[in-house]
Amino acid sequence: MSDVRRQRKPAATEAGRSPTVKGAAGRVGRGHGRGSLSAVTQFAAAFLGLVLVLGVLQRIDYVVFNHAATRALVRLAARTVLALLTFVGADATIVDNVIVYRWFRLRIIPECTGVDVIGLFVAAVLAFPAGWSRRLTGLALGIPVLVVLNLIRLVTLIYVGTRFGVGFEYAHLFVWPALLLTATIGIWVHWARIVPS
Repeated sequence: MSDVRRQRKPAATEAGRSPTVKGAAGRVGRGHGRGSLSAVTQFAAAFLGLVLVLGVLQRIDYVVFNHAATRALVRLAARTVLALLTFVGADATIVDNVIVYRWFRLRIIPECTGVDVIGLFVAAVLAFPAGWSRRLTGLALGIPVLVVLNLIRLVTLIYVGTRFGVGFEYAHLFVWPALLLTATIGIWVHWARIVPS
């Protein structure tokens, strides 16, 4: 029996399966896994916390400042859309944040400003473990893209409303929200991949 035990040890060593080496590799792998899980957990916690903070700020604007910031964003979005329609030659007017083009009317409300997806993007960038200069660069590049996409959304919705009235609700409730959310995630993933660690 002793001869058999002595023969097994060299066989294991020749195959590169030393119990000591394997144990060390296992410990490193498990430690790396815990570190990755911890980083993901920290990011998720920071992201959710920032989303909560942004929600509280929005609520403060509603309760304390009587929607002052929200109303300003709505007016800005409505007038920017009107300016874009005028620029392309559309004879549109605006009355109380309602854009009128031909027979179609589109009321600009807080959800039309894109503040929701922009808030998610801001929270995701700030929660990501990167230097502040990298985070600010991500915000400076990503937010304008999302603003432009949202303005394109509003202009195209007016076009769809005037040309394809039946398709407006589908484009408004399903197509564009999915596109905006996909674009938000895509921009963040691209930034997170290229940002130096």
